[in-house]
Amino acid sequence: MIMKKLNLILAGILALSVLTGCSLFNKPPMDELNKEGVYNYRNEGLKFSLELTAEFLYYQTQSKDADGYRDIEFFVPTSDKSIPQEVPGYAKPIVIRAYEEEKWKELADKERSNVNFEELKAGNNRIYLIKFWDQAPADWQDKWTSKMREDIKSSFKLD
Repeated sequence: MIMKKLNLILAGILALSVLTGCSLFNKPPMDELNKEGVYNYRNEGLKFSLELTAEFLYYQTQSKDADGYRDIEFFVPTSDKSIPQEVPGYAKPIVIRAYEEEKWKELADKERSNVNFEELKAGNNRIYLIKFWDQAPADWQDKWTSKMREDIKSSFKLD
């Protein structure tokens, strides 16, 4: 009898939290600035999150798989046609590469040095690396700073 009452109470709390949008499991939306003025990007498949500054308005991502790793590429709108545009109208400021830990160990030191990515963290049976664009487009020259770069790196968290 007590278990039935407890189950009813828990079901009521759950229903109320769903109806009101309040839940312990709510995660901040990725397409809205939070109260600190950043976008909260999270990748549940690769179990990481990071923060992007307000300048990343209308950012897009795409995923690419390769032998032993997956790239998550971030794109931002640009009108600068002089830079290579994999996605028309967008530049690629950030790539997060997640190597399977075993594959990373298999790479010889020479191969690792040719990767041109900076190692961020290890965890979840992966090695996470990051790469930033070499040259910001003309319309990002005033937006892109070394502080922004460091803030993105320091915001990187593993789930």
